[in-house]
Amino acid sequence: MLSVTESSSDFDQEREERMKASDGSSEAALERSLSEWIPLDVAAATVVLREAKQILDNLGVVFFLRQGTCLGAIRDHGFIPWDDDIDLGSVIGLHGFSEKSVDRVVAAFRKNGFFARAEHQDQCIYVSMIKLAVRTDWMCYRIIDDSIFHYPGTRIPVRLLTNLKEIEFIGEKFYVPNPPDEYLRLKYGEEWMIPKKTGFEKDVLDLIPEAPLPGRAGRLKQFLIKHVMPWRTSRLRILNHKGEPVTGADIVVAGLGRAFFYAGTRSILVSMWPVETTSAQKLINGLFRYQKKDNKFARARAFRNSMLDLIDDPGLKESVSGKIISSYAHPLFWAPFIIVGESGSNAN
Repeated sequence: MLSVTESSSDFDQEREERMKASDGSSEAALERSLSEWIPLDVAAATVVLREAKQILDNLGVVFFLRQGTCLGAIRDHGFIPWDDDIDLGSVIGLHGFSEKSVDRVVAAFRKNGFFARAEHQDQCIYVSMIKLAVRTDWMCYRIIDDSIFHYPGTRIPVRLLTNLKEIEFIGEKFYVPNPPDEYLRLKYGEEWMIPKKTGFEKDVLDLIPEAPLPGRAGRLKQFLIKHVMPWRTSRLRILNHKGEPVTGADIVVAGLGRAFFYAGTRSILVSMWPVETTSAQKLINGLFRYQKKDNKFARARAFRNSMLDLIDDPGLKESVSGKIISSYAHPLFWAPFIIVGESGSNAN
């Protein structure tokens, strides 16, 4: 479990251990970079980004800096010290880029020493790569309703990506959305110019759309799986009628959510990864507390308010000493849950 109070020396030691554990360009290194938040080594990130640019440029693939990398380039004129990856993007159907190009690009990165893998999803093709223990996330977005979608479901008009703006960053020329300030306002809110190592959690919550996202899946769930912990899979424990574990059971999953909805369920609260007990209890109690106050209170809004309450909570305490060992403001505690189905009021 990551404590937000860990020092930079702890991160340096963690990075050294990671480099010793692998060559920094393996599947194990990628998995670890996804499961643990470790700030970028700026020198290594500079090398990796320049190499990624050379590979993409040689293949004639137009790409742009996005999310945290774009924010650092525009606002700080460098990598954000607490960022943990490099964010690149391309748009399928723009600048001559097609879905068929992705495999060729992935192969080129692998040839140049990167570990790389691609996941085809409804809103994008997500390519995660790692070299020198620096993860690069290259998102190949599909255009849906004249927009692309960023975590946590933020709609970015495609007009910001048709005529990209060229800027100078780490001594090279890179493209960013145009105008970049409008893109960053949409992605990070009105206070995007204010650096926030902590305290950004409420901004993320404010950006979560209440309406379903377009696309075949049509829900925020896909974005959270993709960006928060894409390496996690669900775990099922099979019990018999006495509540005893069943070993060696054959399992056929036809869609648990659909089964619940067919049975008459209007909403399901699900988690994307194993959760910490006390924080989960606080979140659920808060959800029902807000709905008990007003049965017309929208489920999604009630749960959002419960998330905000948890973020303001002092944090996880050590059972014996009572010492705070981790802040509940960390997304590990409040981000795993989503409401699937009707998010509106109970009265509807």
